[in-house]
Order: sequence, then structure tokens, then C-alpha cells
Amino acid sequence: MAAKLMHAVQYDIHGGGPSGLKPVPVPVPIPTPKKNEVLLKLEAASLNAGDYKIQKGQARRRDLFSRANCLTFLVVEVGEGVKNFKVGDKVVAMLSYGNGGGLGEFAAANAEMVVARSSDVSAAEGAGLPVAALSAHWALTKDAEIKLDGTGEQKPVPLVTSVSMQSNWQSSETLMSPPLVELVTLN
Repeated sequence: MAAKLMHAVQYDIHGGGPSGLKPVPVPVPIPTPKKNEVLLKLEAASLNAGDYKIQKGQARRRDLFSRANCLTFLVVEVGEGVKNFKVGDKVVAMLSYGNGGGLGEFAAANAEMVVARSSDVSAAEGAGLPVAALSAHWALTKDAEIKLDGTGEQKPVPLVTSVSMQSNWQSSETLMSPPLVELVTLN
């Protein structure tokens, strides 16, 4: 049986500014969620620094793909092992580059990179959250192993409080001051 297809927007060139982002007239299969993944239907997407770098020709990949990794979705299918989401949930997700990006009608995402979206947050507003909010959530819960329910050991967590960068306009050199890092315990 042939795979079901979806519409997707993909980069068809590296560089070229926004004109490099075009609908590509090739069939793109709708992903099937694997274990611990959810299949999501796109509601809104935001482009970020990685997309800008591709548009400027500064970031390269072997393949051309649907980038955008900060998105809001509706859950349409739940893979084996997923317990926190059900069909119909409104969510915010940050996709990895390995799954092809998010400028298609559907995307499969690891359930750990998906969070429920409050009903008072619009799809457009939610699409701006993942790069900052989910990165912080991942760092605290996975890297620092902080339990959000208040159980478990409270560990000191490095907190970067200041970083400054200075670009030399006469060369491609960027100077970065040492970050000020404090160890804090979150209560």
C-alpha cells in the first residue's frame, strides 16, 4: 500500500534569502509515529536563527528539507509507550533536525520534546515558545535531573547570568567574553 502524502515547504537551495524557501513539488510521506513519538498536525510555525542561517547560506546540509523546529500542533496519533498525550491535545513541540523539520502538514516528534499548550495561548503565540522554553525545560529536567513534582534531590545547577559578544566588523572574528556562571540550587 502506498504511503499517504502531505504538502510540505522545503528549502530548494542553500542561501538565496527567503526565496530559497519554496513549495517543492515532490511527494512527501506523512510520518508514522515510532515508539515514544506522537504524530502531530501543524497549526503554526516560527522560523528561528537556524532558518536564517540556511537562508543566508551560512548553514549547510547534505539534503534539502523542511526546516522550522519551533511549532504548535494538534496531536492526531499516539505511538507506543506515550502516556502523557492523547488525540486532540493542543501542544507545543521542538523538533529535531533528524525528523525532517516542521514545515509540512504533519510531523512525528519524540514525546519528551512536546508539552501541552494552555488554552489561553494561541497557536501563533505558542510557536514562539519552544526554542527558549523547551530548551530550558530540557536542561532542567534531563541535564540537571530536576523533578518538577518537587521530589528528588535538589542539585546545584550552573546558571549563566551574563555573556557578551562583540563582533569585529572588519573581519569575521567574533569575540566572546567569559560567561559569569553561578551555581544555584532551585527551591
